[in-house]
Amino acid sequence: SSASVAYEIFKDHDVNISSHGPVGLDECLVFGSSGIITAPYGDYWKFMKKLVTTSMLGHQAMERSRGVRTVEVERFYRNL
Repeated sequence: SSASVAYEIFKDHDVNISSHGPVGLDECLVFGSSGIITAPYGDYWKFMKKLVTTSMLGHQAMERSRGVRTVEVERFYRNL
């Protein structure tokens, strides 16, 4: 299955995947190489991952964005 394949890839190559080269979107919109997408793997990357996970993807953040997500899902289905 896809989940088991993804697990194997990340288990063996997580540092390589986390230390990929710059991505144009992150360079323009976030903070250059300080964004989580292009930050090299290390303490800063781990800190940013934890910050994003707890602040942006935590329970309270998901509850606050419920209305927006509902509207966007409805719009997505209308445009199919």
